[in-house]
Amino acid sequence: MARNDSRERILRAAMDAIAERGLAHLRMEDVGNRVGMSPGHILYYYRSKQALLLETLRWSDDLLHERGTEELPYLPTAEERLRWFIDIYLPTGPGQPEWLLWLQVWALGGEDPDVAAVTDRLNARWEAELAGLIRFGVGRGEFQASAAPSFAGEYLAILDGLSLHVLHDTPALDRERAVAIAWRIAAHELGFRGRPPLA
Repeated sequence: MARNDSRERILRAAMDAIAERGLAHLRMEDVGNRVGMSPGHILYYYRSKQALLLETLRWSDDLLHERGTEELPYLPTAEERLRWFIDIYLPTGPGQPEWLLWLQVWALGGEDPDVAAVTDRLNARWEAELAGLIRFGVGRGEFQASAAPSFAGEYLAILDGLSLHVLHDTPALDRERAVAIAWRIAAHELGFRGRPPLA
């Protein structure tokens, strides 16, 4: 088996283990058991649990962006693309492993500049994708041309806040309500009136 294939198997196994056990209880042994490797073998590819988590985050984030590259061109309107963006960005519900991983790595970034540099790059890519979506909408006349240049970054911060409530299963702010709030804010700021997306 090629080394890159082994790495991807490990990353998929790490995500599965996070989903099953949660980050707090994740052990290298849990990952190794899923791919038939010892913890020492896992450490051959990733020198520490932190390194494994960081690479798993990058890998899962890349998969989402690859999905966007494949799917967005088939959505003809900016509103449809915004619906897609909100749907893919917000957690599906409490305990979504990709989001739990994000939270863990964000926390690590507060103490480790190298980790923070990675999350900053990943956030910048989401912001650039959203900014491109907004430019697409302005070009089509769907969004107002006066949309603030800073909207993409500010909107991501709003989506992050809504996501925390969904992850923590806040009774008054589940995914359905979070989606509705995200849509309402975007409609107000970008100057359109479309049908709210389904959660």
